Amino acid sequence: ILMCHYLRHGYTPIVVLGDISDAWTLLSDAATASSKFVIFYDDFLGTFRFDEAKFAKNEDTSLMRFVEKARRSPAIRFILTTREMIFADARRLHGAFERQADELKKCTILLEDYARANRARVLYNHLYFSDLPDSRLQRFVSQQVYRDIVTHKHFQPQDGRDHQQDGQ
Repeated sequence: ILMCHYLRHGYTPIVVLGDISDAWTLLSDAATASSKFVIFYDDFLGTFRFDEAKFAKNEDTSLMRFVEKARRSPAIRFILTTREMIFADARRLHGAFERQADELKKCTILLEDYARANRARVLYNHLYFSDLPDSRLQRFVSQQVYRDIVTHKHFQPQDGRDHQQDGQ
């Protein structure tokens, strides 16, 4: 939603696929005096658990310098995503990050905040892109299993990256 907001206001998107050095490189390669950029760094601390390698070679310092650069610039917006438990692990396990983590503004989206229709859309998206055979999907729909799933108190969809790393 934040990306869409900034795109609508004329920002050019930059997606960080590796580490924060990618953001520095992409921004310097794309920068012009009149450009505005929204930089998106998904799962910046790892996808399943805190990836300590993310902070190898002063990554935390470089990340916080980039946050400060974005904070000072009216032409840069920087969006980082992670899960609350991964953020907490990073704070606990990496002292330098712990000292600076409070400088990051947080917006926590809780699954309990999702309306039933939102949960259904999330489930639909996961099923649509899944490798489940059509026969299983048809049975899933015909037996209305989705109703029990989206209303379950432990509803917590995860994407395939999580399952692959978790071995499930």
